[in-house]
Amino acid sequence: MNTSIIVAIALVLGSPVLTHAGAAAPSGPAAAESKLPAGATPKKVSPARFKGEYAWVGQPQTMHVVTYLGQRDGRAYIHRKSKSLLGSNWTDHVIYAELSELEQTFRDSLPKSELKDAK
Repeated sequence: MNTSIIVAIALVLGSPVLTHAGAAAPSGPAAAESKLPAGATPKKVSPARFKGEYAWVGQPQTMHVVTYLGQRDGRAYIHRKSKSLLGSNWTDHVIYAELSELEQTFRDSLPKSELKDAK
């Protein structure tokens, strides 16, 4: 089977191995914005998944942009935007983890910025 077809299928299906390489993520003020996207409903994830997603903040990726949003009400939030190869629309996902459930060392390493709602 053609390797490019396998890679394309893996990207469409969201393979974590193949979707985290390639073009550089945006930088500057827009990338560091710490607001929930309008209409976003945060989804709780395990501390391990949150820590794994946080490792991608600011890293070069293809079809994904991961931004740390900050903390509020005892939770830490991450915004993940992804784009399908088959369409032109970006999808927003906001995840969070309870700060009390994160390892002390990792929790202490997170920026203490406060999350604000979109206006």
